[in-house]
Order: sequence, then structure tokens, then C-alpha cells
Amino acid sequence: MATHHRWKSFTLTWFGKEVEGRYKTMIINRLHKAGSYFVDKCRENISESNAGGRSPSAPGEFPHYGSGDLAKSVKYDVDETNFTLKVGTDEPYGYYLELGTSGGKVLIAAPGRVFTWIDKDTGERVFSKRVTLGAIKPRSFLRRTMYEEASKLTRILTSGAAGGRVRAGGKSGDDKQVGGGRGGYVPVGDRE
Repeated sequence: MATHHRWKSFTLTWFGKEVEGRYKTMIINRLHKAGSYFVDKCRENISESNAGGRSPSAPGEFPHYGSGDLAKSVKYDVDETNFTLKVGTDEPYGYYLELGTSGGKVLIAAPGRVFTWIDKDTGERVFSKRVTLGAIKPRSFLRRTMYEEASKLTRILTSGAAGGRVRAGGKSGDDKQVGGGRGGYVPVGDRE
């Protein structure tokens, strides 16, 4: 609601609440646009086929597309109260691919699900509810996509704005991080 002040020769009308509301809406829309763009690019980056397990990704590459579960699990969330954008995956193996493992970790499939792969020696498909992992070297898909798309994400978030640096979460001064905590998402920038 506008506030009116009348002085001798002019009237000042303050539209602070309306302007604030418009800016909040604009910021939220930009966060959603940036999140959607990031998810699309991330899915595109992990779309190289690994049908039948015959062409797994090498360390440092984007993970290759197998079942599609990892690509489908990449999502974003906008906290409209705190104006933050979190991106990540809730697939446990997404965390292992993103950051790597030291080995010896035991994975247990979610209820009603199994792990499956093609045995290198026999060529047969194997199913298991429990797997013990050796060391996995990182195949970053979240951080790498964020680094590669940083300028586009910055343009999305700041178009028409008065400039400034973009930091969508993380520690103060850490402009490479997207995500503000684990909360079901793999935070980007936890480890290098």
C-alpha cells in the first residue's frame, strides 16, 4: 500500500512495499530459471550412453548414462524465504560419483530396489541388494556443470540487476559453491 506525505509544494508517494514485492518475485523467478537451466545442463552432461555397461566413464569425465536414475534424480529447490537455490541429487551413488570414495564402503539398495551391472568377466547381468565398493575416483557432474555454466548462471541471476557476485549458498567468500547443506542434495564444493 502506498504511503502519502504532503508538503507545501509537492507530494511524496512511497511505493516501498509494492517495489519490494516485485523485486522478491523477480528474484524468485530468476532462482527458478537458474535451477531449471542447471538441471537441464547437468542432465545433458550425463547423457552419454553406457547401455549394457560396455562404456563406463573414466575418472574426471561426466558419468555415462545407464538406467537414467541419476539423470532423473538431479533436481533443484528454491527456498523462497531465504532466496537460496539448492541443486543436487538424492541418489546415494550420485554422491559417490561426484566426490569419489576411499573404498570399502557398503551400499545397501533401497527397499524394493536392487543394484545391477554387467560382470566384466562373464558378460552377464548381476543383481544384488548389497555391494561393497572399492575406491571410486570422482566423476563430478554437479560441480563441473556449475563451473562450466557459471557465466550463464550469473547472467540469469543478474540480468537487469545492478551487477554483483553470485553466491547461492555455502561459506562466506566461497563463490564456487551451489547448495546450502546436505538436505537430500549433494552439495557442490564440499571437497576438491
